Amino acid sequence: MGSLYDEPKHRIYDKFRDISPYAKGYLDAIVKAQKSIYGYNFLKGLLTEDIVEEMQKAYPTDPNAKTVMTPEAIYADYVLSRQVTAMERREILELLGKREKDFKTVLYTNNCDSKIVGVQNRGSIDYYDKMPHVFANSEINLNITLKSIKTGIPLRAFDIMGSGGFLLTNYQPEMMEYFVPDEDFVYYDSYESLMEKVEYYLTHEKERMEIAQNGARKVWTEHTMQKRIEEMIRVLME
Repeated sequence: MGSLYDEPKHRIYDKFRDISPYAKGYLDAIVKAQKSIYGYNFLKGLLTEDIVEEMQKAYPTDPNAKTVMTPEAIYADYVLSRQVTAMERREILELLGKREKDFKTVLYTNNCDSKIVGVQNRGSIDYYDKMPHVFANSEINLNITLKSIKTGIPLRAFDIMGSGGFLLTNYQPEMMEYFVPDEDFVYYDSYESLMEKVEYYLTHEKERMEIAQNGARKVWTEHTMQKRIEEMIRVLME
């Protein structure tokens, strides 16, 4: 469940199609490289002045007094990170779709026109009413974190575990601080490991259900709204 970032409003990267061949090749290369790295986002650090100047010609940014974000940060977080995520989500779903004879892959997304061979696109779904039911009754729930969430835990991970669903997510450093991998959730760090873990946990139901139960229990007891508010108040009082 989530966006493929293929709606027109998200296709900002396409605006760089006609910049200089060197700049376009440079951007394509760092986007491709970032797609293979989990747990560290280097996009902003690789945007040189010359490259940013080229990007400004095609898609000018307008930083103002209300934001502390530089043009480099805006391009990295709102353009390049979304392009990486769009590529990663589609490529992973295409890999899963090729295995439609072995298992069923279902996508819930706002763009009903997104077509991926072997994947059932069921359109959008109500966040509060229907989504928890889907997570609880799916054998595997896949989280592919938006790349601009550099180290943190995405809300979707809490949604899945809190609903009692089995979570298979990309590697995120802060997940390791609050949850135990292979006990509360499972993570992948490459397409190959993702496919291996999909195959494994689809055929090991008891282990899969135990992990889902552990994750749910930890969210229900340690990550409630009350605990977060108490923690914020405690920090403010220190």
